[in-house]
This record gives sequence, structure tokens and C-alpha cells, in this order.
Amino acid sequence: MKNLKNLLIASLAIVALTAACSEEFLTKEPQASLSGPALNNAAGVEGKLISAYRTLQGTGMDGGGTWYYSTWSWIFGAISSDNALKGTDAGDQPEHSFIETYDFNTFNVHNRDKWRSGYWGVARANDVILSSAEAEDISPARAAEIVGEAKFIRGWQHFEMQKMYRTPKYVGEANFSLDDLEASKVPNTGQIWAQIEQDFSDAASALPASQSEVGRATSWAAKAYLAKAKIYQGDWAGAEPILMDIINNGPFELVEKFED
Repeated sequence: MKNLKNLLIASLAIVALTAACSEEFLTKEPQASLSGPALNNAAGVEGKLISAYRTLQGTGMDGGGTWYYSTWSWIFGAISSDNALKGTDAGDQPEHSFIETYDFNTFNVHNRDKWRSGYWGVARANDVILSSAEAEDISPARAAEIVGEAKFIRGWQHFEMQKMYRTPKYVGEANFSLDDLEASKVPNTGQIWAQIEQDFSDAASALPASQSEVGRATSWAAKAYLAKAKIYQGDWAGAEPILMDIINNGPFELVEKFED
């Protein structure tokens, strides 16, 4: 009787396990999804804007962040210019050694992902601009600021692409394709300084002089990057009045000690 009871329990367990592991049990249809139209409202657009800001600190790509395409570009700037040394042994991050010797090969993941992260940041900024135009519960004043912040981010990312790759492609909301950008199918076509300056100029006009939340772009930040873009082109005469405006009228001052 005891053996029969144990056999019955085992049989029931096998039946339950079989039912639990059936294809029907494992396959569940999504109960809901977040699509583009579902996010075309105030909360959705503000969330997309934060997502776009995340790309300024080198995070958000492939579900996370990676130090080798960070905003300060210490690998491409400091190591390649000998302001920093790679250190450690040859087998540790050999990609750095290639960059240090100006060997920009196609299989260097650092170089590849710097390109990809830049255009994914552009994609998020463009998505914000397009979504803000569709949202009906955002005030015109806030919508203008949102577009200004997105254009600052888009200008910054294109600025990085121009510095790094010399002949990148400018991608605005008019010729924006999320599928192409996520696959990094963006060809090199030419210098894009004029479009970069336009984004920073538009941002400077739309943004306030200060923000209540730390980290959001301001008109002064946009002006500073506009001047910086001109300096990179050797346009000293164009940069000077912008910089003098920042120095004379901006809420900034130098620290007493240079080392600070």
C-alpha cells in the first residue's frame, strides 16, 4: 500500500511537471507594450529626454554603459596624444595600443562603439524632437525648452563625431531613421560644422540661463559649445564675441587658485 501511494505521488508529480513545462506554459503573449505613439505625451517625452541625456555620459548603449566611449574620450584624446599612458601589459586592452600608435583598424571595438554611441545619442535626441511635436499635453513654453535641450544633445554628439571622424554625416529629425541608426548604417559624407553650429545656436535661443535640475543644458552651455565649435574650425573672430559675452555677462568666475 505504501509503495502504491508513493507511485501515485510520483505519477502526479510527473504529470504536473509535464503540464508546467508545456509549450503553452512557456509561451506567453505580451499583455502590453510601450510603442512610439504611447509615449507621445508629457511623461513619455520627458522620459525620452532623460534617456537622451544619458548618452552624454557614455551610458545607455546595449542596455548599459561602457567606459571606452565615455564623454571625456580619454582613450582617443589622452592616450593618443601621450597625455596618458595605457600601462599594464600588452594583453590587457590591446585596443589602446592600436590607438596609441594611430592604427585605427576596423576590428577595434573601442573605435566602432564610439561611432555607434554617438549616432545612438543623435537618434534619441531626434526621437525627443519628433515626439514633442506629437504630444498634446505639453505647454508650448516647455515644448520649446525640450527641443532646445534635445538640439544641444544632438549638436554635442555630432560635434564628437566631427572631431573624431572628420567627415561624418549629420542626421536631423527630417532624415531620421531609427532602424538605420541602431544598426549604425550612417555613411561618412562630409564636414558638418554648419549644422553643429545651428543646433547650438538654436539651443542657446531656446534654453534658460539656469536650470533647477543639475545637469540640464542652459543657454550658457550652448553658447560655450557654439564658441568651441568655431574655435575647432579656426574661426577666432566668430568665437571671440560669444566668449566675451560668457565672460562678461555669464554667472561664472575663475577660482582663486588655478590648481583648484
